[in-house]
Amino acid sequence: MNIKLSNAMKLAHKEGRHPGWTHINANKNRRSYPEQFILDILYENKIIDKYKIVEKLPINKYFLDFAIIDLKVDIEVDGEQHYRNEEAINHDKIRNEYLISKGWKIYRINWKEFNKNKKHEIYKLINFIENVNNNSSVFYDITNVILSKKPKYGNRELYFENIKNEYSKTQQHYIPLILNSNIDFSKFGWVNEVSNIINKKPQKINKWMKRFLPNFYENKCFKRNAPVTPLATNQLKG
Repeated sequence: MNIKLSNAMKLAHKEGRHPGWTHINANKNRRSYPEQFILDILYENKIIDKYKIVEKLPINKYFLDFAIIDLKVDIEVDGEQHYRNEEAINHDKIRNEYLISKGWKIYRINWKEFNKNKKHEIYKLINFIENVNNNSSVFYDITNVILSKKPKYGNRELYFENIKNEYSKTQQHYIPLILNSNIDFSKFGWVNEVSNIINKKPQKINKWMKRFLPNFYENKCFKRNAPVTPLATNQLKG
């Protein structure tokens, strides 16, 4: 892949003078800890031996964290600043669309989530690179990240309320699928079946049902630790 940049543009990128992007440091030797961690993974799994990788590659007004030139893959390591506010989220969305339109595939890593299960996340990343021809770009769910993140920067109650409302809209189409399913909710095991329908971990199903199907959950669903009712107690004594 040939990237054509004028000498003036190359110098501007090198010196950090690109319009609107002077806050980005083009020095490859000054990496954040997450960036260094990902670089170490690429070394340990011999990805750097197989492919040409360029750090902080400038494409138009954007810098790519790790550009795998041979595969035209952009690996991005996102800290909290990437979903701090709506402006940051929209910026990344526009960036993604631009790079995809130029033939790039993008693999965005949410560093906070990556840290929770490094072994699994490393496997997913390497598997994506090794099978890139069969894969499309990979993005994490911004909505879920924001919902799990406590506000730190000023009063953003209205913003978070809007995010919650948008999330609720995305979940509505699951409700008829659950109600019209053949699941026996009176028996143990219904949680795993609902988990498969809405594509969420079993540990989150009870909370999801309480939020979106509260009456159905309380009246129809088997609960392992459900308390014994007074009537049932009397019947047992009899």
